Amino acid sequence: SHELEAKHVQQVTQGGGFTAFGDDGTLTFEYRVPERVCFRGDSYLPLSVLLAIVDEVTSWASVGVDPARRPGVSIDLNAALAAGRVPPRAGDHLVFLARSRRMGRTLGFQTCEVRTGSGELVATARHTKLLDMGRAWGIAFGAGFDLTRGLLRAFGSVD
Repeated sequence: SHELEAKHVQQVTQGGGFTAFGDDGTLTFEYRVPERVCFRGDSYLPLSVLLAIVDEVTSWASVGVDPARRPGVSIDLNAALAAGRVPPRAGDHLVFLARSRRMGRTLGFQTCEVRTGSGELVATARHTKLLDMGRAWGIAFGAGFDLTRGLLRAFGSVD
């Protein structure tokens, strides 16, 4: 969609961007690790930063496949480096492949693979989200989304 492309152009100038949302529901996010987020001295990316990116990417993957567009609340988020891997370093090109495995009424389950630009596995992650956003959310973003979009266009800044 044009919104995804606009986000990509904006993010590429900052070192990363959403590059594809596949027919299979896989959201691809590419990221070049900037020096400013790495540990000083050894230039390794802290795993907390890796998890924060996984949280964001899997959340967008979830919203992308959910008809009610529920962002949810994280219940569980974990990641592990691939066997024998060291954390990414400044300048590394990473590709995050996020997939929604199951979306229910209450819970959503996402996975994410983090790979190098050449396809080598860096880390795997799992994310569980509480999706029950309440009745108002269901009305605004479910069956009533066209009305919500119209109101936002009339009074907000949605194109």
